This record gives sequence, C-alpha cells and structure tokens, in this order.
Amino acid sequence: MAEYDLTLHAVRDTMVSRLESKYSRDEARAIAHTIMAETLGVSPVDIALRKDREISPLTMDKINGMLDRITDRDEPVQYVVGQTRF
Repeated sequence: MAEYDLTLHAVRDTMVSRLESKYSRDEARAIAHTIMAETLGVSPVDIALRKDREISPLTMDKINGMLDRITDRDEPVQYVVGQTRF
C-alpha cells in the first residue's frame, strides 16, 4: 500500500487537483475548504496555521468518497456534505 501525505495542506492540494477537472481553481479550493470544514472541522485559517496536522487514512477515505460523488457522479457539494450555507 502506498504512503500518502495526509497533512492538512497536502490533502487540500490533492483535493483541489482532483476538483480542477470540473471546476476553476478558485471554485475547487472553495469546495475543498467546504468538505474539510464539514469532515474535519477546520477553516482555511486552520489549514494555514496547522498545515502539518495529519488526518487519519479513514478520514481520507471518507473525503475521497465525497470527491468521487462530486467528480464522477456530478453531485452538488451541498448534497455531498448534507447542507448549504448562505
């Protein structure tokens, strides 16, 4: 099994890379931040300040499942995370 960098910063960058196949870079970052806020309870500021904090492989699997729903099934991020903010 391959080793992955599971730091907040690396996970965010990986998510953005996957999402850029369907969205602009800015929108991909916004979606990545939304998913990270919902799954990890972190804000963009947290990512910047605690960029070396690691997440568990189980959490990364959950995030990958959410990304699959968005990129492969074209589900809106609001459906995937179960809420929307106005």
